[in-house]
Amino acid sequence: MNLRIGALRQVVPSSMEYAWGFVTAATPLEGARLHIDWIDAVIECEQGHRTVLDASSYLDLSCPRCDAPTRVVAGEEFQVVDLEVEAA
Repeated sequence: MNLRIGALRQVVPSSMEYAWGFVTAATPLEGARLHIDWIDAVIECEQGHRTVLDASSYLDLSCPRCDAPTRVVAGEEFQVVDLEVEAA
């Protein structure tokens, strides 16, 4: 299974991997691989300045260059990209 998960979704990578192993154990999916594409949090202000946020700045969404209001343009994703199934 391939997922895209944004940084603002507050998913802890090690917890997600543990949970995957736990919920697939003793099922036909046991041993199935989980691949996660982690997406950075990105904001953009009305002046067009784009900023990639680090974990220490998730609570401050103002533009660091001009202090203008911003909108989140990446980092809120939680998507199943694809699921590969083999015939038994």
